[in-house]
Amino acid sequence: LVLPASFSQLTYCTSGWGSECTQQQISLTADFSFENTRGRSSGECSPFFTVSSSDLSVDFAICTSGNYRVTLSPGDAGLQITIREPDPSFEITVQPGQSFSYPTILIHSYSSQRQSYYEKHLYQQQTMLRNPFFEELPVLYNHWWAYIDKYIDEDTILENARIAQALGVDMLVLDSGWYGKDDPEEDS
Repeated sequence: LVLPASFSQLTYCTSGWGSECTQQQISLTADFSFENTRGRSSGECSPFFTVSSSDLSVDFAICTSGNYRVTLSPGDAGLQITIREPDPSFEITVQPGQSFSYPTILIHSYSSQRQSYYEKHLYQQQTMLRNPFFEELPVLYNHWWAYIDKYIDEDTILENARIAQALGVDMLVLDSGWYGKDDPEEDS
């Protein structure tokens, strides 16, 4: 995909144990790549990113639970965006009349953050939530993002469980913090 040269800002997220979804912003003045090679979609970075100009932004979401490589190459013809398998030896020969499907890539453009949220919410309501699969899923509360492995104790979890139950949540997951105090000198 080639976008106009005015798209010169990249926003994406790196990931790692305990630092998931760390936002990065790059000024696109030279070729830049990021990739995930750990076999799960957010092992090294998140499978979504945004490129922006002064008056427009375009979001990309790679709908895969596996590996990918994103390369952004600014040039006179515009900003070239390539999304592919990160392994350079990966090759599939497609014969005439055959096809190969890469995971879906959702692309969304917007002029304001408010419009972006509205459009994504509308898309979710019209497509994703109408899938019968969502009727079978339990409602889950995972404490990790609220406490980020800090300030968690039995009383806090029990209070969270009471609130979650009152809201109709089916399950509470104690994801992290169960292994001890957040002390840099403490062995894991």
